[in-house]
Amino acid sequence: MVAEEAGCSTWARVAKNAGSYNAKPQDTKLFRDGGGDYPKALADHEGLVWQVLNVGWAIEIAVAGENALPCYDRKGYSKILEVAKPVGDPKHRQIYRLTYLRLCSTLPEHDNLMEFTSFVQKRHGVKPSG
Repeated sequence: MVAEEAGCSTWARVAKNAGSYNAKPQDTKLFRDGGGDYPKALADHEGLVWQVLNVGWAIEIAVAGENALPCYDRKGYSKILEVAKPVGDPKHRQIYRLTYLRLCSTLPEHDNLMEFTSFVQKRHGVKPSG
């Protein structure tokens, strides 16, 4: 079998272990022998983000993005802005559209809402109020 020849005999079990409707990833045993999640990510996520952005910008297509993790603090929003609208970029490139995911009941709390408002204003090039 091709999977075994490639040194990945576990791939051959994919069809058998794909799980059923509404199965949890750890139940499928696709992610690690014996199930469960890997303790550390196997990819350089930030590096991949920049790679996609640079390729998109190089071929002049509109690049969209989203936040992968919930964030309600200045540090988290600054990281998103660093990627979405790089400061000092001579070509003024930026993410065309940003989808904000992971809204939750704590966003309307005063401090969180103030940080979010400031983030949105900075994203749109408006000097934050307050």
